[in-house]
Amino acid sequence: MQNFKNTESTKQLISKLRQGLEIAFVGEVNSGKSSTVNAIRGEEVAEVSIITGSTVTNDSYELPTLSKAVKIIDTPGLRAPGADVNFYRGADLIVYFVNAASGWTANNKTDFFVLKQI
Repeated sequence: MQNFKNTESTKQLISKLRQGLEIAFVGEVNSGKSSTVNAIRGEEVAEVSIITGSTVTNDSYELPTLSKAVKIIDTPGLRAPGADVNFYRGADLIVYFVNAASGWTANNKTDFFVLKQI
């Protein structure tokens, strides 16, 4: 069995977990990003509205039930006014949300191309 304690990738992972893991929730406006944050936290910490654009800044939430080293970044929609894909550049993991009411669209394909560039 391989000894994972001495591998460089394991050392990098441990170092990253000590610094904190950032997970960015990105995607279309009104696709459930903030609602998911609230569900994971078990409390209403992120503003949720049927009005487009209720999330206008990146908001960071710790997940104390999982680990204080894990943070979720709730972001405005990719096509929201003032949105900037550079918001996601520092994230360790990006979770992409699709608006269930409209389904998969050409905009979603474009989003993936844009996210891949960063």
